[in-house]
Amino acid sequence: MKIWADPDFENFSPNAKYLFVYLITNSHRNESALYSISIKKIANETSMTGRAIESAINELAESKKILYDFKSSTVWVCNAVRYQSINDNCVKSILNDLEKSSSPALVAAFCSFYKDFKGLRGVLDGFPTPSIGIGLGIGL
Repeated sequence: MKIWADPDFENFSPNAKYLFVYLITNSHRNESALYSISIKKIANETSMTGRAIESAINELAESKKILYDFKSSTVWVCNAVRYQSINDNCVKSILNDLEKSSSPALVAAFCSFYKDFKGLRGVLDGFPTPSIGIGLGIGL
């Protein structure tokens, strides 16, 4: 429920708010919040247009709430893991998600972001570090 008091969230357009809530609650989301989902799938499940989705993705990426890799149709909800209880099963699931991901750039960004996060400290050491400028995550 904290999301509604987030100053960034308050300033998002209605489409960006809707997309963000969808991305954190849909049935495709996994423990890492880094998962494959196409614009077409989002459109089918939200009834948003492709153009509205891309605009909302850009808006959310500019505020660093998400990164989206258009080449692999992969999204990462950047801060989602911080709101979860981290236990051994969660860590196993996150590692499995990272290994299965089709976006090396987002895996690298994830590992860099969480490298010092309690519960994941040291666990991500075998994964790549960012070698490209992630920037806003638009068109990775």
